[in-house]
Amino acid sequence: MTWRRRGAAAMGALLLAIGTLATPAQAQDRFVMVPTEQGETRVEVWDALGDDVRGVILFGSGWGGSPSNYDLLLSSFAGAGYSVFAPVTLDSAQHPGNDGVDANSMAGAQAIIGDRMVATMALRNWLEENHGSKPVVLAGHSFGSYVAFTQAEGKWAFGPLPGPDVDAILAFSSPGQVPQLVSETSYTTIDVPMMVVTGTEDVGGATFPNWELHRMAFDRSQPGDKYLVVFEGGPHSLPRLEEDEWVWRVQSISLTFLDAYVANIADARTLLETLKEPRVRIERR
Repeated sequence: MTWRRRGAAAMGALLLAIGTLATPAQAQDRFVMVPTEQGETRVEVWDALGDDVRGVILFGSGWGGSPSNYDLLLSSFAGAGYSVFAPVTLDSAQHPGNDGVDANSMAGAQAIIGDRMVATMALRNWLEENHGSKPVVLAGHSFGSYVAFTQAEGKWAFGPLPGPDVDAILAFSSPGQVPQLVSETSYTTIDVPMMVVTGTEDVGGATFPNWELHRMAFDRSQPGDKYLVVFEGGPHSLPRLEEDEWVWRVQSISLTFLDAYVANIADARTLLETLKEPRVRIERR
């Protein structure tokens, strides 16, 4: 596919902005194998608690990470009634092909990005076939949020990626402007409800020398039902922390957004519009 060969010069810059994650033991409920044009992808599943499934979340890990890195967050989504599906992609140490890929090389980065896009598009179609009656949320951390935006009618070097409708986006540490991959107009066509979560210590590499670059998607997407949540002192690892003062706040604010715009709970939307938290700044547009 042509999109796998374009934007190659930007890969090195993108890699500077993405941290490598540790890989703890598996903690999901189960997994499914989803067929793709390249074979199949393992997708880890956190099943929604109870019979009333509020929605389905497709979650993308940060570069070099695995779904199990985010068990605490994803388990909280499942406990609130949202089923979570998270693909194990080529950059993950849990992927059987990971040993043969040099993520620091141009060829390796291209292979990983291609695998990410193929896996996500296949999973979207699989969810449409198997859970078509439920709202779908595209979510992710760091590079995972980049993948989510490419699937949500954003404009990219390789064009918007086709797929079933998306009901909302939940992005942690979303990317700013990355040459040849993310431009000034990439986010301008996104008009679904969206929450971007970051922190004032969410920095790293030459691409994200300051946290404000993570707000680009919030600032440039279509106005209406858009939220930017900034945690004072919050690091890049916010969505995968396990013993930290921010954990319950990250979970709580994320679930309030999901309840408001996916489950359509009126009280949740009212709370989201008026919510104030110590050391947490919320912008709305």
